[in-house]
Amino acid sequence: MAPRALETKAEFVQRLRRSWRADGGARVGLGAHHWTHGVVLEEGKLRVRRLVLERAKADAYLKEHGLFMPEHAEQLSEPTGAIVYEAASLDELIARIEAGPWPL
Repeated sequence: MAPRALETKAEFVQRLRRSWRADGGARVGLGAHHWTHGVVLEEGKLRVRRLVLERAKADAYLKEHGLFMPEHAEQLSEPTGAIVYEAASLDELIARIEAGPWPL
């Protein structure tokens, strides 16, 4: 899979509003050509967290499939890394994202 086209901040905000579910069930990724962060609901707060790939998952994937590319890292990574933004509501999170650098 080729890297995806870059999204503007406004395009991401539109996708986030369209995709987000109040129960936190939607996985919404963001970043540059390959997602590096994810929006999650934890402890009643919306957070943008860095995606983390466990080495064992990467090794197992490589062993099973014989190749490993950036999109595989994106698929296997979990938003468990550093918290970049935290907010009590979707509107507050969007305001923080809009005020910050782009892409993350």
